Amino acid sequence: MERSCGILASGEQAHMFMFSFSHFIRRNTIGLDISDSSIEALALNSKREIIAYGRIELPEGIIVRGKVLEKEKFAAKVRDLLLHTNPVPLLLDGMSAAISLPDTEMFMHRVEIPAGLSPEEAGKRVLAAAAKIIPFELHTLYHGRLEMAGRRHSPEEGKKESVLFIGAPRNSVQSYIDALRMDGISVAILEAGPIALARALFPPNYFERLARENNESVSAMILDIGAKVTSAHFFSSSGALALSVAAPVGGDNLTETIVKKFSVSREEAERLSRTVGFDYKNAGEKNIIVLQLQADIQKILREITEAVSYYERTSGERIAEVTLGGGAAVIPKIDEYLRMNLERNVKIGDPLQGLSGAAGIFKRESRPAILFGNVIGLALAQVLGGIPRMNLLAEESAAGERRHERAVIWIGWAALALSLVVFLSGAAYFFLFTEGEEAGEYVAPAEEALSTPPELIEDAQGDTLEVEEEARREVLIRETPTGWLNVRKEPDTGSEQMGRVLPGETHALLEEGDGWYKISILTETGEEEGWISAEYASIKSIKIDGE
Repeated sequence: MERSCGILASGEQAHMFMFSFSHFIRRNTIGLDISDSSIEALALNSKREIIAYGRIELPEGIIVRGKVLEKEKFAAKVRDLLLHTNPVPLLLDGMSAAISLPDTEMFMHRVEIPAGLSPEEAGKRVLAAAAKIIPFELHTLYHGRLEMAGRRHSPEEGKKESVLFIGAPRNSVQSYIDALRMDGISVAILEAGPIALARALFPPNYFERLARENNESVSAMILDIGAKVTSAHFFSSSGALALSVAAPVGGDNLTETIVKKFSVSREEAERLSRTVGFDYKNAGEKNIIVLQLQADIQKILREITEAVSYYERTSGERIAEVTLGGGAAVIPKIDEYLRMNLERNVKIGDPLQGLSGAAGIFKRESRPAILFGNVIGLALAQVLGGIPRMNLLAEESAAGERRHERAVIWIGWAALALSLVVFLSGAAYFFLFTEGEEAGEYVAPAEEALSTPPELIEDAQGDTLEVEEEARREVLIRETPTGWLNVRKEPDTGSEQMGRVLPGETHALLEEGDGWYKISILTETGEEEGWISAEYASIKSIKIDGE
């Protein structure tokens, strides 16, 4: 079998590829970017190489304001999409996905709490503060929190920590979970859209570079100018999402103004916006278009300037750089115009940076590269560190694990009780049997009663490993607040960091310490042994038949 893309050249190669691909998909999470009008799917491997990508349009009414209303139709569209991804189909039963909701469909509230509280007390403080602001009962939300860098305070005020509470309506999220389950897909990660977008637009070690260039810890902002809404997402020096502000004005407003002012069609207005834009020097006789766009974008700038001022005042950190996202980012010279007005460095985001094979896959699409940011960020959720991940389903998963552990304990006690019953029954039978022998009843000769050959008994007594099963112990990495777990050279938080492991991975347990597990990982210099915190890992035993 041949494929024009050149991936498969023979039946044997096809078999090997599909085996490898199936193994990848069953162990990894793909990104699914779902909006009211479209679905995108992307799968990446650990080397950030693109495995497959696809996009499909959604008819109006299937999803409305972030909730799936037509689940059967939605599931059919997802199935159609995953069967036609490029260069290979993605649909495999048992696959898991990372999804997000737009910031406009989520609830975010920043809370300041005293520094040094225990995790339990900090959680209670955050939930109590959120409950006063958010217009929904907390039990109706999937929610989580992100810790940010503590801001500067006066000595009288005392040191405090900033925490961002994020909640998503449970009924909306459940509509996605139920609809995707129809295709055999489980939702493993639920993130806020801004976090996924930042993972795609901010390069590795981004905030470390900003700190070096500015000689201080600084924040960054993503300005996402969409069709109907403009969102400003603020990220603290730790890389955590700190604030998200939305204004009900976007690229469509700029287009509509050109339509009305110059009596042109919408298609022509969009063409003028994308070819002339803010490029005053090369606009020629069309410089009136530039002037109109400058006047219209001032509405957006006023909203953003107020948000920047509020963030810098309350966080104590300066916004050093602005990254542009959204469709309006492709308007000519918009970065230069915003740089002049915001008085900060402004750059156009590049979500394809560092992705292997991105050009070959995405160049077939007619849309600008910046519009792939969200699905790329979701696909990178289990591949790339840097931007702290907050899985809103993590608490639900942890609760499920606790229920499972309790069930295992109950089953263990039931098995013990059953064993005790069997033992007592055997003892009673033996007692009756020996009583019968003393009474003169027939008893089988010893050589007939012997059920196991003597030589086998000797072997079993001599080497029990021949007939018993071994148990190899492994460490399962659990969900963490950051999306990864550090591996250190010694079992100490102050020890040198030598790598990271990700939730869901398993590693052979080499040694146990006080609150630490020793494992082996691959580093740049080869295989090395290191220690991980037992707080975010659990031990499981795997039975292996003796040879």
